[in-house]
Amino acid sequence: MTADPAPRPSADPAGAPAEAILDAADLRAAVGAGLIDERQAVRLSALGESRRGLRAHVGDEPFELFRGLNDVFVAAGVAILGMGGWLMGLAFGQFGPGLMGLVGAWALAEYLTRRRRMTLPSLLLAIGFAVSAGMVAWGLVVPELDGYGAQPSVAAFAGVTAASLAAAVGFFLRFRLPFALFLAALSAYLTLLILLAGDGEAAVQAMIEGGGAAALFDLGASSAFAIGTLVFGFACFALALSFDLRDPHRVTRLSACGFWLHLAAGPAIVNTVALSLLREPTALSGALMALFLALLAALALALDRRSLLLAAAAYLASMVWSVVDAAGLGAAGGLMLLGALVIGLGAGWISLRTGLMRALPDFPGKERLPPWSAPA
Repeated sequence: MTADPAPRPSADPAGAPAEAILDAADLRAAVGAGLIDERQAVRLSALGESRRGLRAHVGDEPFELFRGLNDVFVAAGVAILGMGGWLMGLAFGQFGPGLMGLVGAWALAEYLTRRRRMTLPSLLLAIGFAVSAGMVAWGLVVPELDGYGAQPSVAAFAGVTAASLAAAVGFFLRFRLPFALFLAALSAYLTLLILLAGDGEAAVQAMIEGGGAAALFDLGASSAFAIGTLVFGFACFALALSFDLRDPHRVTRLSACGFWLHLAAGPAIVNTVALSLLREPTALSGALMALFLALLAALALALDRRSLLLAAAAYLASMVWSVVDAAGLGAAGGLMLLGALVIGLGAGWISLRTGLMRALPDFPGKERLPPWSAPA
């Protein structure tokens, strides 16, 4: 029995052989298989673009939560095993559950994350590792409390979240899991809020004077929570942008790192600005909020990051609803208008982005943004 001949490249109608093209998915697969590293993948993608003589759009913003049903199946096993390990650790004292979680999550990650690159199980392992580190820190910094009135100190709570922060950073450095950066950002934000709250008296007083928890994030009141949250949001955004500029073609895990950091930066920035502008709703504050959302949408288009708009979705819906209410279209009309707006933005994303990028003048770093010109 003879072997089948090797397949030949297909030809076009004129008889010229078709070119073999490696797309972004192929390069990501090559990086995952260890054939090339991330820097080489970015350079290959840039070389292909320069040879084609245009900035061909890279396609949809890559996002992967799980690769198939097997990821879900293994993730369920990881969750069950983790809960069992924590329960077994109770037999070894207050440090038992945390230590069991740390050792178990790290050992499983060496195989499931480092070797198999299974996405959903790796996310659960990162969460379990960070939570277990916080449990160990709780046992270290919080002594046995005598009496029902005893309360742990601010430093104790900050130590717990800081331990989770350190664990998430260590998990990322070892396994290069982008989601670990989101956990690190969340832990850093919780640590910041705890330190700003102090003993809690100032926060409670601000809530009483402002009429609710939203007053804590009002920039007009010069709240430390609002200023700290905004600084945190811009810091996460700057770090996310640094990842994006290193991988404009979205072919390596650097783009996934940027995605998760944008997801952390968006709510911090949008909520702080929105709560500050809409604390006392007026025509001027509504107009400023609409202008802010428009600028945010333009920024999301320029960066090709839909994740930035996720944080503004509720406020965008509120703005649309106010317009519908003023026009007297009713609930049905509001839902239809909002749905049409979301569909139009999603379906026309590439065209809108291409038009925006062509309209913007040249500026430093524009060529390092994701490609925007679709091939003819």
